[in-house]
Amino acid sequence: MRKVTQELVSVEDVLIAQKYEEDEAPFIQSLIDGAVAFLQGAGAYHEDNELTITAIHLMVGNWLENRALDYREYKNTHMFPIGIQAIITQLQYAE
Repeated sequence: MRKVTQELVSVEDVLIAQKYEEDEAPFIQSLIDGAVAFLQGAGAYHEDNELTITAIHLMVGNWLENRALDYREYKNTHMFPIGIQAIITQLQYAE
């Protein structure tokens, strides 16, 4: 169900922003892919909206910081911190 036509957030973007090493790249790519899939499934993925990039960065950063947790908790948007929830909600109503 992958319908991304362009890469909005690259692994290099996240490595720099989150200050991780290059050896984390495959894991970070999987988190980026997961964030994109989550946003698409929530009806909140808009390539032309800068908030989509912000949402991806925040979701990946949250997952990286909390990687010891069980990610099954992230089945819907109310399991994210309030700031990420607000961005996802705004994207869901964006045109």
